[in-house]
Amino acid sequence: GDELCWSFHPHSFAVSKTKGANKAGPVKKPSALETFSSNAGLMKSLRTCLERCGDPVCSPETLRGECKFHDDSMIFQGGGSWIANFPATVAAAIYQRFAPGGVVYDACAGWGGRLLGAR
Repeated sequence: GDELCWSFHPHSFAVSKTKGANKAGPVKKPSALETFSSNAGLMKSLRTCLERCGDPVCSPETLRGECKFHDDSMIFQGGGSWIANFPATVAAAIYQRFAPGGVVYDACAGWGGRLLGAR
């Protein structure tokens, strides 16, 4: 179900988030695409592919995941902009348990996981 939802959002790697604010304004976290495009972010992501994930060939799937996690600085602080999709199977189980045959109003459409779970 998750792969189906993500196939409708090819732009998800370019989405960045804000993390609080300081005197200068909102603090923006880099998107996975920005991390991949920066030398420091790419090197950090490749290093964790090899060391933490144990992926000696740095597969595209592992590298994409690491670019979502990291930021574009030289410090290992895990400051990237990853976005999550609510699992469709969990949504379906919640709907069946708490609203069997009923109507569920979801004010936050998100990335489509809950919508797919509503079948």
